[in-house]
Amino acid sequence: MEIKIIEADTPTINDRIYPKEELEKAIASAQQPLIGRLGSSGTNPTNISIEDIAFTVENLRVVDGTVVGDMTILNTPNGALFEEVLPLVRFAPAGTGMVDDNNSVSDYKIMCIDAILDDEEK
Repeated sequence: MEIKIIEADTPTINDRIYPKEELEKAIASAQQPLIGRLGSSGTNPTNISIEDIAFTVENLRVVDGTVVGDMTILNTPNGALFEEVLPLVRFAPAGTGMVDDNNSVSDYKIMCIDAILDDEEK
């Protein structure tokens, strides 16, 4: 299933801007498939708990300014839970990088993809 992950050059819910060129570099260097986890994008992407893993995402690419990828739901307890709440989630990349004074992200490295319930961030 193809999922929308993030729009380039557009402020995110936390006001960060991910330039298209940075996202393309991050995709080129990402080890795919990426792990997909349930939960907030505010948690550390370098310390992923195996209990959080629910899906994988591969074949990341930029289409019309949006990063998309092909998602596979895993046959795990969290995969089953994720399948039930899938219509309620949005996706976001989680990674590391630098944020400048204009909230533009550089040196970005995608570590995983988060599935976030819409009202988690509101």
